[in-house]
Amino acid sequence: MVDPWCGSENLGRHTSLSPVVCGRVFMDRSATISRSTPVVKRSGMFRPSRRPLVAIAVAAVVGILLLVAGLFLKGHPFDLGAVVALNQVHTGAWGLFADLVYVLVGPAAAVALTVVLAGVVWFISRSFLTAVSFGLIVAVTWLPVAVLKVIVDRPRPEATSLAHAYVPAQVDGSFPSGHTAFVLALAFAAWFLFRETRWRWLVVVLGAAATVIVGVAVVSDGLHYPTDVLASIVWALAMAPAARVIVVDGGAGWLRWRRTLKPVFPSDSPNRAQS
Repeated sequence: MVDPWCGSENLGRHTSLSPVVCGRVFMDRSATISRSTPVVKRSGMFRPSRRPLVAIAVAAVVGILLLVAGLFLKGHPFDLGAVVALNQVHTGAWGLFADLVYVLVGPAAAVALTVVLAGVVWFISRSFLTAVSFGLIVAVTWLPVAVLKVIVDRPRPEATSLAHAYVPAQVDGSFPSGHTAFVLALAFAAWFLFRETRWRWLVVVLGAAATVIVGVAVVSDGLHYPTDVLASIVWALAMAPAARVIVVDGGAGWLRWRRTLKPVFPSDSPNRAQS
């Protein structure tokens, strides 16, 4: 049959991404249930969380703790010395690269990149639901950071203390780092997508490397404290699993189960089973 989400007439014709991003509907011949009952096997991004409420609770608790930490750090910028030291080397090729990183991972560029990557996921998987889920996991992990930034409103590192202050000056709050949070949100969404393939460790390595580069760059620019970057890492680690639960197990899961599911094997159709 035609898989309504994956757009393929049989499982063997799927691309290498398909086992990860597409659910599977088949007859479980070894189960004790009726042979005519379709069973949904979900893998990769669509594999349900074993403890969804725990994931959401952890994200909520971490969010509260980060809020308290941010309000404390707002009046105690003990890590300003690290910002000043890294800003000293913000020259030459590294200075240009760090500035470019800040622009390329900025809010507008981040939204555009997410849309483009979701389009790539759609093209490869032939699954619109998978593409939308990918984009929403990024958004639900990343965007709450903007709320924390507004509530905490930690000032940026003082420009007069820096040898190479960033121009133009950024006037919004610095805690947590939105740039770092976005890169990690993207990395986690990709990992959920590839976690049952041989590419999963490559995603982990690239995501970790990108996080380090962006984190060092925004501190070197003199726009964030190291604790801003650390807060984003903690937030993403806690929020990404909850975001997947909300988007996939919640919204996408409901949509998938609302579809009319049919057996893959025509010989196991209910009518034939009754004959």
